[in-house]
Amino acid sequence: MSSSHRTRACPVCGGTSAQPLLTNRMVPVDGLDMSYRVARCDGCGFHFADCLPVNASYGRYYAELSKYDSQPSVSPVDRQRIDAALAVCKDHIDRSARIVDLGCGFGALLASLRDAGWTRVEGLDPAPQSAHQAMTQFGLAGIQCGSLHDAPARMNLQDADLVCLMAVAEHLPDLQADLSPIVAAMRPGARLLVETPALEGFDPDKG
Repeated sequence: MSSSHRTRACPVCGGTSAQPLLTNRMVPVDGLDMSYRVARCDGCGFHFADCLPVNASYGRYYAELSKYDSQPSVSPVDRQRIDAALAVCKDHIDRSARIVDLGCGFGALLASLRDAGWTRVEGLDPAPQSAHQAMTQFGLAGIQCGSLHDAPARMNLQDADLVCLMAVAEHLPDLQADLSPIVAAMRPGARLLVETPALEGFDPDKG
């Protein structure tokens, strides 16, 4: 990895020794290399994304190059992910709940929740065209542009019954520091739904 990437401690135990398992190498786009490495902590065995791009790269990517606000439709893989999230919500979340999706992309999950009967759905995403795409594709309002750090001030998390972080946590350079303000802003009894990619989804032979 280049100087545009940085290693990090284990997000669970804070250990600084990790075994690299594979590199999820991506083709650079407009000079940005968003590749990262999957590693296993030698201390606690936790698997996590390491050698992440620096914060400036993420900021530029979401502002200028993000795919999450330009997708023409919901992919089959994303549809499976959404269906799995809906199944969890149907078992545990009342239809009157207020749901906030942080890192909501173009609103595919929120639109599916709305169509399944949840009417109080809102989202936040750093990609600048997310709100426009959500309205264009799904007729979905309630999405704002902002980063995860903006969420406590912008989304009134104290009033949320469910906060979703779908395929977000693996991109956070300091998991505990980044998530602590979110959890602190939520009321007691609210739920947090976190989804991360399964290790089995990576092919080590291609790393």
